[in-house]
Amino acid sequence: MKKFSVFEFGVVLIVLLLVTSCTKHVKIYPAPDGIDLSKDYQVKVEGEVVPVYKTKVPPKDPIPRLNHDRSLFGYASLASFDMNSEASVTVEYTGEINSVKILPSSFGIVPNIEGNKISFSIDEPKHVTIEVNGDWQESLHIFANPMEENIPDPDDPNVVYFGPGIHEIVHLHVGDEQTVYIAGGAYVRCISDPDEKQVMSSNQQRYLPTFSLTGKNVSFRGRGIVEQESIPRAIRRYTLLAEECDNVTIEGVTFLDPSRWTIPIKRSKNVHVDNIKIIGWRGNADGVDISSSEDVLVENCFLRTLDDLIVVKTR
Repeated sequence: MKKFSVFEFGVVLIVLLLVTSCTKHVKIYPAPDGIDLSKDYQVKVEGEVVPVYKTKVPPKDPIPRLNHDRSLFGYASLASFDMNSEASVTVEYTGEINSVKILPSSFGIVPNIEGNKISFSIDEPKHVTIEVNGDWQESLHIFANPMEENIPDPDDPNVVYFGPGIHEIVHLHVGDEQTVYIAGGAYVRCISDPDEKQVMSSNQQRYLPTFSLTGKNVSFRGRGIVEQESIPRAIRRYTLLAEECDNVTIEGVTFLDPSRWTIPIKRSKNVHVDNIKIIGWRGNADGVDISSSEDVLVENCFLRTLDDLIVVKTR
């Protein structure tokens, strides 16, 4: 049996340490400067701080479905990161903790509670909701995504790349062989143009969607956030419309406060909606609407809306 010298042992140890440091199993995306983050929770994964965003949800009173006053709302919190093996999560709450529920209950996650801190482990990518003291409305959503693969080149002429930071957009159309990529740490605010005109579509007047996809082999993906808070409900604007498409991938992005339907899919085929997160609170802020389409798969998603979550229609 060969004996290793002290030098050889040291070299092996250094290599092992380098390999370990290069195979980090969680990835966290910093929040852009200028974003008003949640003050209710602090989240850490594997000891590293994860930004906690906030977004509007219906108020606790009156009954959400009967609330038509946009001046009445609460805030839910959300944190997102990528992982490829078991990760420890710690949540610090600003108030006193009397009870904690982690949903869905089918995951069987039992938290450890010490004072105002909650800790638990996530064994694989999944989305969980934490209800503190029975508060299901202003809850905390934690989105544990799989690690990204095949991240597009920002210099690729067929890629519309939104890098980390805050962006504003009125309308963007992409077609054959094109990709819209919302990078982790990117926060895309959808805005309206006072001079834009309504268009006719499906016998209804509406404004152009913020993002519209048409053609073959198109995708919309990433780990960033798209937010429509500033779009009035009176403007019939979809967030992301896939229309007359063949072979579409919509993956990974988080959508907040959609003004109407978030992801309508119309007269399309071979569509894959994967790991999308949607939190909406306004009437008609549907999740995924599948209309006159075929071979559409929606999976691994988190949808919280006041209206339809996933619906199949013939128009």
